[in-house]
Amino acid sequence: MIWTGECCHDCVAGCVLKTHSRKRYQIGRCNRFRCPRNLQCVAPLDLIISLDGSGSLFYWSWRRSLWGKNFERTRRLVSAFVNSATLDGYDAQDQNDAIDEAKPELGTKYPKHMRIGVNLFSTRTKEVVALTGDKKKLTDKLKAMKWPMGATYTHKALKQAEAMLKFSKANRMKTILLVTDGKANDRRSVFTVARAIRKAGVTIKVLPVGRSLPRWHRGTE
Repeated sequence: MIWTGECCHDCVAGCVLKTHSRKRYQIGRCNRFRCPRNLQCVAPLDLIISLDGSGSLFYWSWRRSLWGKNFERTRRLVSAFVNSATLDGYDAQDQNDAIDEAKPELGTKYPKHMRIGVNLFSTRTKEVVALTGDKKKLTDKLKAMKWPMGATYTHKALKQAEAMLKFSKANRMKTILLVTDGKANDRRSVFTVARAIRKAGVTIKVLPVGRSLPRWHRGTE
């Protein structure tokens, strides 16, 4: 679902729906063209990927070795995303307007492309890797992740994700990508925290995994 801002109902005396009313959400295509085969993201974007590690990711099988199969699928998805992104190679806290003495031909360390951070949540939240442009560090940390299981405290993940953007300057685009398979245990807190984050200028995208997430939650920001 996408928010178009347009009323999808016929109003006789003008539209009376609030600006962000759920009735303004409509189904639409993200792109109307075929994506390139080897797509690379080069946007000046700071992205925090919040991964759901709750027990509901359980893969039903008699074989214990397959129980974490869905979590492994999520890991491979994020790893593929990282590999398709153009990164500068520096940690966020090290990037500034100073010249890189090791590579002076590249100019300053100020970020020109994407930086990515990852956190993992269930009952508790964990910062897997801080906001960085180091692709090797991201890849290694993702490989070392373990499925925590537990509850789905999404609001804690969102709070931590916002805090992980502390080194992102005002002129950088900021996005939190929430990868989750179902409803949060504390929905009221999720909406409260998400609303505050959006008011701070951070975009929130939801990537649904499985079928537990209500349709009108998907693709919202």
